[in-house]
Amino acid sequence: MTDRRNGGGRKAKPIAEIPFTEIERQWQPSPLDPFISRDGDDYVINVLTYVSLVPAEIRTDSFRVAADGTVLRAPRGFAKDYRPGRITGVDEALAKYATGAKS
Repeated sequence: MTDRRNGGGRKAKPIAEIPFTEIERQWQPSPLDPFISRDGDDYVINVLTYVSLVPAEIRTDSFRVAADGTVLRAPRGFAKDYRPGRITGVDEALAKYATGAKS
């Protein structure tokens, strides 16, 4: 019998490889912040999570991604979908959006 009280017997979830194009397809860029930027050694991907016209309200959240692409933080409620995971193509996306190109 396996003791599950302290995580014993649980299998680790495999690390998913997520291309940045998948993030672009599933999320709208935040209108308030750059879509992707650097914060020290990490990347920050700002996304739109909620829009309401009456009353006017916009909510945003962000991914925090390590230099190697590992997802450190996902938008609220979506951690189970992206962690553990690694986003690929982040450097190329930073170059694309730094030049002002749109998706």
